[in-house]
Amino acid sequence: MKYSVGVNVLIGIAWMMVAGCGTSESNAPQDTQFAEETHQPGAKEVVETSRASLEENRNEYVKVVEGQLNQLNDDHEKLVDRAHQARSGTQVQADLGKSLKNLTDQGKKVQKQIDELKATKVEDWNALQSGMNQALEELTQSYDQALAKYAS
Repeated sequence: MKYSVGVNVLIGIAWMMVAGCGTSESNAPQDTQFAEETHQPGAKEVVETSRASLEENRNEYVKVVEGQLNQLNDDHEKLVDRAHQARSGTQVQADLGKSLKNLTDQGKKVQKQIDELKATKVEDWNALQSGMNQALEELTQSYDQALAKYAS
């Protein structure tokens, strides 16, 4: 995931550099320079292109993060099934119930961060990305630990 996001960011930066580079011929006659300038994208078009690229990168990142959260929801369901299989009133069932509550709370926080990421300006989404990555990594580790602890 980090590799894919990093590649997308690098592609976006490269695109901004290419879109921002214009050619200028100082030896060309003025009427030729004027004609060329009218065909080059203006600052507004470059900004719109950069913004569209940032939005596409953010949307792709959100899809990846939501996919990972969906996989963790599958793990949650496995733990719920194990809780139902555990004998009622046992310490295992009580511990598993407590773990499920903690995981649910963590999952809600991650979902809230995803919602904030979707609502933020595309220019600012990278600032939220590291916190999102950390929260998702912590949630993944919590599920891995719980699944290992309560493996049947």
